[in-house]
Amino acid sequence: MSTKIIAIGNRLMKDDGVALHTAEYLKSQLDNSEIEVIIGETDFQYCLKNINPGDYIIIIDATCFGVAAGTITAYPIELFLKSPKAHISYSQHGFSLFNLLAFYNNIKGIVLGIEGEKFEFGLDMSCNLKSTFDSVCKEIHQIILDNIKPTKYKLPL
Repeated sequence: MSTKIIAIGNRLMKDDGVALHTAEYLKSQLDNSEIEVIIGETDFQYCLKNINPGDYIIIIDATCFGVAAGTITAYPIELFLKSPKAHISYSQHGFSLFNLLAFYNNIKGIVLGIEGEKFEFGLDMSCNLKSTFDSVCKEIHQIILDNIKPTKYKLPL
């Protein structure tokens, strides 16, 4: 079993790319750990190809729940996939990683959502999300530490 962080999103759509930027930050912090960071972007098939039976999966994605930009939500992946909303595809291409994971049995992990503000064409994150980005990365890092075996992994903050 290994732990894998999978970041999904579209960096061409402003805040939709926040998970990718966060994963890039985490990757630099996790160089010497046994945690694999996968920058999946919008390629759900690439993400799926990197998931093995028994892996502990941490999926990071942008959310649009109408709360403050930078707010983090966390759900156990098993509960998230059982939710009727998990089967609703918000992907621009009509199908998502969550649609496929719903067919897997015994998936273990968490889904971390980072609230965005602007989901429109552009390379930069919104000002509000940019201003909270450092604290978002630290909070995501702490959530990861809290959800994996702390005796096995020593992650620098």
